[in-house]
Amino acid sequence: MNILVAGAGALGSQIAFWLARPGVRLYIWDDDRVEPHNVGTTVYYEHHVGRSKAISLCGIVLRRGGTVLGYNNTQLTFNTLENCMGLIQFDLFVDCFDNFESRSLLPVHPVVHVGVSQHQTGSVEWNETWKPPAASAPRGSNPVCTHQLGVPILRSTALSAVWAIEQYADSGRCFNAVVTPRSSIWHKI
Repeated sequence: MNILVAGAGALGSQIAFWLARPGVRLYIWDDDRVEPHNVGTTVYYEHHVGRSKAISLCGIVLRRGGTVLGYNNTQLTFNTLENCMGLIQFDLFVDCFDNFESRSLLPVHPVVHVGVSQHQTGSVEWNETWKPPAASAPRGSNPVCTHQLGVPILRSTALSAVWAIEQYADSGRCFNAVVTPRSSIWHKI
């Protein structure tokens, strides 16, 4: 299965890390660099600070035994995505972007949107049911993604997304989830 992970921050890095295994081929897309506040809420270490998130995550996935199709460390645009899709046939897009401009550029066919709110609620939603929230934090400013107190909801949401992706890969079924600090609520769509 060829999967494009769009966004390699607090959620995307963990999702790619846990998906890394034989049979799953990942393509990582993020135009940002690892910052000190990313260490601890992501899979990055201090020696990654200042480096490209996309390139750093590819190295981590490869060391874990996964397969990497490639990476893109430029800003997502219609043209760059179209060029990438011309080279690789993706079976799934995993949207972990923290901004709605980039999220809106992802294709309509199988996309799973993964996010956390500032109120520590996680969401795993397939494109058929996903609607952008009424309000969101500006890019890179969600405190849940940059502070150690957000780690439990980030991990729970990332692992819920991995489970949903594995279900999709195995059976073609899509499951949405709402993840709170105390529980996960699942429903099949």
